[in-house]
Amino acid sequence: PDHSKPASLKEVGKALIDGIWALLFPILLIVFIRFGIMTPSESGAFAAVYAIFVGTVIYRELTWKVFFQTLKDSTKDIAVVTLILAMSGVFGYGIVYDRVPQVIASTLMSITSNPTLMLLIIIALLTVSGMFVETTVIALLLTPILLPVVTSLGIDPVHFGIIMMTVTTMGVMTPPVGIALYTTSTIMECSPEETAKESLPFFIAIFVVVAIVTLIPQVTLFVPNLIFGPAF
Repeated sequence: PDHSKPASLKEVGKALIDGIWALLFPILLIVFIRFGIMTPSESGAFAAVYAIFVGTVIYRELTWKVFFQTLKDSTKDIAVVTLILAMSGVFGYGIVYDRVPQVIASTLMSITSNPTLMLLIIIALLTVSGMFVETTVIALLLTPILLPVVTSLGIDPVHFGIIMMTVTTMGVMTPPVGIALYTTSTIMECSPEETAKESLPFFIAIFVVVAIVTLIPQVTLFVPNLIFGPAF
């Protein structure tokens, strides 16, 4: 079998040389975005053109048949993601209409004034929200509501922001409305249930990180405090 023994250095070197153009791909994207050469949207267009160029000119594996099949598969994947985003947007509109964020804020303030306990409650709230609402919608809806709550308890906004985005970003992989969950399942040709089951160790790792960041704020505030000074 191909993987019956570890690859030799010669085989690793050959694979590295053969795949150098593919390996350069993410590096170029990061460099272009970080140095302001391209916006994230522009980098997406560049990624498509780069992939087509490498596949046709350098590797010579991208035929017209493969290209059209790729377009067909991509259209299906984009349709799934777009449908989830659309439904999430409708759900988000309903939340705003029923003033759910304001109710949540007043309820949280009436429960406790302990900063650590408040963060744990918010983490639970964001985890459940991420299962049904897209990350961007959560950030737009809940940040203006939750930020005054946490700052009134003396919680650093940077500390809260890192916790909030870590938890809400995890929502893209959690059922039943995880965009990355369904996209990954479609690409890997397996069921969302199977993907979610295999993702459990990663969810546990995320919660461990969130717990450390929550209980030891200096893990995330050490560098910002050195540069800008403490917020409180």
